[in-house]
Amino acid sequence: MVKLNFKHLVNETPDDVPIGVGNSIPRDRIVLDPNQVRKYFDPKKLEALAETIKTEGILENLGVYELADQRGFYGLIFGERRYRASGIAGLTELPVIILPPPDPQKRLLLQLIENVHQEDLNPLEELEAVLKLLSLELEVDRQQVIDLLAEMHNSVRRKEKEFKDELVAQKIIKTLQGLNIEWISFATNQVALLKLPEDVLDALRLGKLEYTKAVAVARVTALSICVRHTSILRLLAQRRLGVPHE
Repeated sequence: MVKLNFKHLVNETPDDVPIGVGNSIPRDRIVLDPNQVRKYFDPKKLEALAETIKTEGILENLGVYELADQRGFYGLIFGERRYRASGIAGLTELPVIILPPPDPQKRLLLQLIENVHQEDLNPLEELEAVLKLLSLELEVDRQQVIDLLAEMHNSVRRKEKEFKDELVAQKIIKTLQGLNIEWISFATNQVALLKLPEDVLDALRLGKLEYTKAVAVARVTALSICVRHTSILRLLAQRRLGVPHE
């Protein structure tokens, strides 16, 4: 597991709690982020982590920032799994690193960095968070990001020497590399998950369906759609030509 270092993000010290590593604040002064990239927390894993916390304490600080409109309260940037488990363990004080108030893009990036490096996100959560990050960085909507990834993938398949929009493509590649994500696999496999039925996506979110099986289902779904479209086009062509069909 990669040890993350957020010291370069530390800013000036608030009046009541000094900024930096090693601070401790009351748990009830931490406010959860409703837009946290991680949505699902396995109850059994939380219980197991809580048992570890009871014996060893919290080994990695939570990342927080002071809320401008709630003096003395702190918004949680990363470490929600440890926060939840600490409640089960009965802790009332938590170790934190206090960071400057981040903009939405920086907050999302910090959450992704921790969760990706600690392998806390399931593939669907990672996909949705990365698409959101790329959308913020490129200042386009999510569908445009998906279209750009598809265009990049098609360029590789056609063995073109460069991408249609080389600067944008390289920015996407650099962002994904910073998260230890291989862009072709991301564009080919993870983005394809969005075509799955909602009940299958829910099963993936809840850990009831393995990622490799979900990818296989996505490929079969894509093939089925392709075959269906081909059949429809063939039928329309036959009707235009007056060819009888079965």
